[in-house]
Amino acid sequence: MKDWQRRLPDSLRFRGPDTPTAGGLLFLLYASVSMIFWRVFMRISYACPAHLTFTLTIDQWTELVQMTGDAIEWLDRHEGLYDVWMCVSYAATSCALVQYHTWARRKDERAQATLRKLRDCVRRWEGTVEPEMMSSRKKVS
Repeated sequence: MKDWQRRLPDSLRFRGPDTPTAGGLLFLLYASVSMIFWRVFMRISYACPAHLTFTLTIDQWTELVQMTGDAIEWLDRHEGLYDVWMCVSYAATSCALVQYHTWARRKDERAQATLRKLRDCVRRWEGTVEPEMMSSRKKVS
């Protein structure tokens, strides 16, 4: 996955919260897929099967925390995309889970602030949608 990301054309590379839509959305989804890949290792009691030669390290977790935080920061600036696809709310939830676990285990104030930022982003989005238009996306939020 990292090799794929390194080979992206410049127009699709993530460059922070002001990244254009295509690159930012791709990064948000990439962060979500990365979280799914490492999710099994998030359990403290997980014992890696002997046939697996990799595991989640502190450095990889730290990178995942940074990546998901950057994705949330990007979504905060592009909140209009929240209601475009169901996968955006799913990806945001995946990113939030990483931030939540970081806050719960480390009491990391930056993770807590990132969660607040996503909460506020979703609330602003909810404020623009008519109540009858709310669907399962509100439940996911």
